[in-house]
Amino acid sequence: MAEQIIDFGLHNLKTSRIQSEDNTHFTNGVLINLSEKPIKYDGLTIEKYNSAVVGNINTQIEDALFFEWINIDPCEQTTCSDPKSIQNMWNHVYDVFKVDSLKNIPLWRSKQFSIGKTDINLWFCPSNTHCGIHNEHNFNELHTQIFGLGIMQKFKNEDFSSKYEDVLMPYGYTHSPFYKENYNYPWHQYKSITDCIWVALEFDRKD
Repeated sequence: MAEQIIDFGLHNLKTSRIQSEDNTHFTNGVLINLSEKPIKYDGLTIEKYNSAVVGNINTQIEDALFFEWINIDPCEQTTCSDPKSIQNMWNHVYDVFKVDSLKNIPLWRSKQFSIGKTDINLWFCPSNTHCGIHNEHNFNELHTQIFGLGIMQKFKNEDFSSKYEDVLMPYGYTHSPFYKENYNYPWHQYKSITDCIWVALEFDRKD
């Protein structure tokens, strides 16, 4: 088994990239498939860029990410134990994108890693945060929830009153694609209900 540790700087979160032709044992955590080959276990299937909360399973992994919390039960805990450390360690959203409307949004992004053909990073925001309505990306993007409860929201335009869909994001869930051909996205945003940490998966980046 080949295991690559991905360090987001959180002492209580172990993140690994797993590649193995043999059966691999997984304890409790979130498993995201990065491979075209489905992950199969106990009659269930995880397709590419989909996820599941798994516990004590053995299965073959061609290429996947595994997020495991240490001494934390993410199904029960909804408040981040050390938000100041994250804020000091990660980059504020305005420092990432330099958009004036983002200056006052309490949203932080981790270092980004390239894993094969996929770029990944984590986001953190406290409860009841609107993370900013937007509709432009030069890549395809999905999100997987790894702590707390959030919502992906769709809008008809850049006004909150135009919302037409809520996609609930519980622990371990990856939403279906919002993007269409040619990186065409609806107006959308992430909104937190509790303190939240989620994974951004970016792929098929425009040249």
